Amino acid sequence: PSSEDQRYIQLATDAWANKQGLPSADEALAGQQIEVSHLDGETCVSFVMIPPGVGGEPTYCYERGTSNLTRKMDDVE
Repeated sequence: PSSEDQRYIQLATDAWANKQGLPSADEALAGQQIEVSHLDGETCVSFVMIPPGVGGEPTYCYERGTSNLTRKMDDVE
């Protein structure tokens, strides 16, 4: 990932760890891989379960060029 993408990955990872009540990003990412997409001025970071894991894919989207969270879809199990 680019250095700009890395910034959004870190923001999203921190948000996901906080949502789960976990003290570290490493714990939040266990069993998941990161996917970054760029859509209409946003950079979105999704956490995809690595098979055979099951569950939804939390996604955090940020306004490109800023740290402003524009959307989050993290009500997943």
